[in-house]
Amino acid sequence: MNKKTPAVLNETQQGIWDHIKNMKAEYYALKDMTIESICMPLNIDPVSLYLELKGPAALRSVEDCLNLDTMKAWSGKSVSKYVVELKDRFAVVSKNPEAK
Repeated sequence: MNKKTPAVLNETQQGIWDHIKNMKAEYYALKDMTIESICMPLNIDPVSLYLELKGPAALRSVEDCLNLDTMKAWSGKSVSKYVVELKDRFAVVSKNPEAK
């Protein structure tokens, strides 16, 4: 896949990407970084958004951003809106099943 050509995402993946891509990310000591500047979305699994990481610290940066994005669970406790997992060399972002 050409890095200049964005992936074609389905509705679920695009919704996640639109929600997270402009979140501020702490990435080394660089200023004005967003999730979009440290990773690239890929269409691999129709129910999750795969992110190609641009560096070794990108996973930690994405996790830190998304852990701050919370909502109420059915139990009433506050939980992360998304779950982030590392699979092979990708960060996989999915909606948290505990979140409303």
